[in-house]
This record gives sequence, C-alpha cells and structure tokens, in this order.
Amino acid sequence: MKIYVDGVFDGFHAGHALQLRQAKLSFPSVHLIVGVFGDELCHQYDYPVTLPHLERYEVIRHCRWVDEVLEDAPWTVSEDFLREHRIDFVALDEGTSIDPDVDRTRLQGYDRLKSLGRIIPTRRTAGLTEGARFVPTAPARPSPVVPRAEIKEEEPIPEPIDIYGIGI
Repeated sequence: MKIYVDGVFDGFHAGHALQLRQAKLSFPSVHLIVGVFGDELCHQYDYPVTLPHLERYEVIRHCRWVDEVLEDAPWTVSEDFLREHRIDFVALDEGTSIDPDVDRTRLQGYDRLKSLGRIIPTRRTAGLTEGARFVPTAPARPSPVVPRAEIKEEEPIPEPIDIYGIGI
C-alpha cells in the first residue's frame, strides 16, 4: 500500500512528524512517499520559504516514518501522478479545505481526489506553536560584552583536571 503526503515542510516541526506517523500507521504495511515542493514552485505560488529546498528535502529524508522522498513534487496532485507513482491514497490534514494558507489550485486537486475516495484524513496536532514557521535572521537583542581577563606571561597556565580518568 503506497500513501503520499506533500508539502513545503519549511521549519519541520512535531506536527509534520505526527502527520507522517499517522499516514505511515494508517494501514498494516505502508510505503510512505513524501513530496517536497521546490523553491521555484513555492515562489511561483507566492508561498514564502526560509529554508532552501535541499535542506527541506534532507530533513524529510531523515524522518523515520518516510520511505521515499520525491524531490520536486507537483503543486496539484492529479490522477495521472498517482497512477505514475502507483500511489493508492493521499494523506491530507482534516482542516486543509478551510485553511486560508492553502492555495485554491491545490484544493481543487484534493477535492477531485476526495470524490474518487483516494484521501485518508489525518488530524492536525493541537497545541503546537505556529511560531516555528519563521526563522529569525538576527538575535532579538545584542549579547552583552563580557570583559576578558588578561593573563600575564609570568603566571603559569593550570593543567586541565582529568576527573574521569580517561585522559585529555
């Protein structure tokens, strides 16, 4: 049984991992395929990304629930795409159809798959922070300057202490 999940996966967090876990455990023997949207595709549909495509791809590739990663996933999942990759179902968050962040083009593709009975609903994890979405580029406040102690040349530098007996 092959199940497909797609997404941007920018700022991968526990909610993403739990969605992938739900998809993987939805049937006894599942081969989970995850599609990661490329940078160009995200920019084409005005979806802001903070991490480059390669990093997002690698994070998904190293998730324990994922069996296969499609590097340049299509923005809209079609029947031809499912047939080409021999995908049985698409796992989709229950609130996707009312989420204002989801593009209308993607929603039309998902609605078509729903009418064919090819969607497996997954539940969004409540209580997770949405703030992890945007990675700050600079610290909020500057670090305080700590004065360095000056070592005079005539003072001996103490030897490190080996408290565990393993050598230094």
